[in-house]
Amino acid sequence: TDAWEVEATSRQLFLKPEHIGYLIRLGCHAEGVDIVYSHVVGPVTEDQSTSKLLGRAIPLTSEGSTRIMSYNILADAFLGSKQKPVTNYFPYCPKEFQSREYREPRIAAEVLAHDPHIVCMQEVEDYTFRNSLGPMLASYRGDITVIRGRQKAGCAMLYKKDVYQQVSYESFPLPDLYDPALSTIPEIVQLGEKLRSAFPELMSDIKVRPIMTQVAVLRSPRALIVVGNTHLFWNPQYHVISLLHIHAMCVKIHKTREQLQAENPSVVICGDMNSMKGSLVHDYLTLGRVPRDHVKLGGNLSNLSELLENPLKLKLARGTPNYTNYKPDFKEVIDYVLCDSHSTVSQVTPSPDKSDLGLYEGCPSAIFPSDHIPVISDIAFATSTHSRHI
Repeated sequence: TDAWEVEATSRQLFLKPEHIGYLIRLGCHAEGVDIVYSHVVGPVTEDQSTSKLLGRAIPLTSEGSTRIMSYNILADAFLGSKQKPVTNYFPYCPKEFQSREYREPRIAAEVLAHDPHIVCMQEVEDYTFRNSLGPMLASYRGDITVIRGRQKAGCAMLYKKDVYQQVSYESFPLPDLYDPALSTIPEIVQLGEKLRSAFPELMSDIKVRPIMTQVAVLRSPRALIVVGNTHLFWNPQYHVISLLHIHAMCVKIHKTREQLQAENPSVVICGDMNSMKGSLVHDYLTLGRVPRDHVKLGGNLSNLSELLENPLKLKLARGTPNYTNYKPDFKEVIDYVLCDSHSTVSQVTPSPDKSDLGLYEGCPSAIFPSDHIPVISDIAFATSTHSRHI
C-alpha cells in the first residue's frame, strides 16, 4: 500500500500497542533525493514478554513533579566475561536472553515507556553508553564515569535535554575524598586521618574499593536539583567500607548544595547501594546516623556512630517495592531513590507482579533484561528562587 503515515523522523521508533497489525517501513533520505533506502517489516505483533516488561508504566499525574529512575542495567561484562564462563553468573538464564542484542533494546524501551526526566544507571559500560543506549535514548543528554578495569562498567546519569540544563558535573572515586592529596573536603580528610590511626586496615581497604560516584547540578524552569548516583560494593563483609563511602558522598553533596543555598536547591540520591533494610548504609541514609548499638558496629567501631552524621535530611522516595534484585538465591530490596525532607513524593511506579517475576527462576529472563528492577519515583521538588524570577 502507498498509504503510509509518518510515525517518527528519528533513528528509532518506540512501538506501541496501537502499532499492532501494521507494517513498518524504514526510509533513509538524502539531501535532494526523495528516498535512497526503504525496508518494510511486519506486521507488528504483540510480544507477551515485552508487554509484561512495560505494562507497569504509569503516566505522570502531577504536572509539577519530576520522574526519577534508578536502574542497575547489568553490565554485559558479567554475562560475557572471558575470565569466567557465562554459566558461572546466571546459569538459569538462556544465553539468547543474556545477549546485548536482546537486552539493550529492552532496557531502552523501559526508559522510554516510563519516560523519566532523570535516569541514574549503574553497571553501564562505555561501549553500551556510546553505541547503544545513547543513540536509542536520543531525547536525553548525560555522562558516564567508568573505572578501567576488568568489567569496564560504571555509572551513567541522563536527563531530558529539552527540560534540564546541566549547571555542573563531577565524577570521582569515593575513596579520593579521604585522600589529602585529592580531596577538597577538609572534614572528610580529617575523619580519614582519625580512622587511619585507629583502624589502619579499614582505611587500607577503602582505597582498593574504587566506588565511582556522579554528582550533577541540574536546572529546570521549576527547580534546581543536586543529583547523586553511585554503586556501592556488593560484599557484605565490607559493610563498614560502604558506610564510609556513602558518608563521603553525602558530605560532598551537602557541600555542593551549600554553594547554591541562595537558590533553594533540592537533593536526590540514586543508586544500587547493595544494602538491605537494617544495614549500616540503610540506617545512615534513613535515620541520619547509625545507632551506636548496631549489630555491625562491635568493639571500637561503635565510635563511628558519633563520627558519621548525615548532613542531608533524606527520606526514601521508592515506596515499598517487592524486590529490586531478583535471583534464585537472593531476592531483596537494595536499590534506592532518596530525596530531601522538603520534597514531596507524589507517586511511585508499582513493582512488577510477583507472578511475572515467578515465571522464571530469576532475572535476567525473557521478560526482564537485568537482574535488577528499576526504581521509579515522581517527586515534587521545591521551587528554586532562580526559577521564581524567570
